[in-house]
Amino acid sequence: MVKILAGILTSRETDDIVRAIKSAQHRDVSIVVIVNTNDNELYESVKTKVAELKVVDVVKTQSNGNPGKGKNSVISYFKKTDYTHLIPIDGDDYLAKDGIKYLVKYIKILEPDVVGQGNNKMSIGDLNTTWEDFGQNIVDPKYNWSDLEEVSKKTILSLVKIRNLSDTILPFNRFLILSKTAITKFKYCEDIKIADDITAYLQLYAQTVKGIKYYITKTRELYVYDLTDQGVLHQYVSGEHHKDMQTFFDKVGELNFDGAAVTYID
Repeated sequence: MVKILAGILTSRETDDIVRAIKSAQHRDVSIVVIVNTNDNELYESVKTKVAELKVVDVVKTQSNGNPGKGKNSVISYFKKTDYTHLIPIDGDDYLAKDGIKYLVKYIKILEPDVVGQGNNKMSIGDLNTTWEDFGQNIVDPKYNWSDLEEVSKKTILSLVKIRNLSDTILPFNRFLILSKTAITKFKYCEDIKIADDITAYLQLYAQTVKGIKYYITKTRELYVYDLTDQGVLHQYVSGEHHKDMQTFFDKVGELNFDGAAVTYID
């Protein structure tokens, strides 16, 4: 019998956490909030903010200032429970309208190890776009970043390089569902501030030749990224992180994707 946990991660003061929680509410889904911080005041603030939202737990985990540390703490929490499937959500993002219904349906019918959001489209706030368009037009005013003049050119070029590379390999841009089997096959990189998620996606994609039940959404947009100037991604893009890029490419170079395969679903 499947048991579903939505793990919502936050590491900063934001009202968006409420939006994320509400997007994951479903009678067959339990919700945990992971607060990845060394700041007790932040933890208490998040607890107060979500107190009326019927989450099963609010947990404080140790932070090193990098997003991969927080994402691994969500995986660690899930690993210790009796839930069979995890729906990971970043606290400044959220699931699209009816997204949680489709994810529950996929889990009950397919019992997948992984469901990824396809690369064909992505939702960014009210915009529907693609990663390719985002990579090529990252400084376009339509992305609503109010301090674009401060964005590092080196970081922009590095992000485009990463995305162009990953798009030639990966048929997806986000983990939507993970099973207990899937989480044993990868780990988020805790040493870099950007691309930690892509290293994990690539690690797990390389495992599809070893019996992982891997599905990719073909057309449906289920996860919404927040790329406004309040989003976490914007904070990292605005800094100098080109050294992190070398770590990323070193890790990718260690992987073998020969025979990797997925099944597409609507």
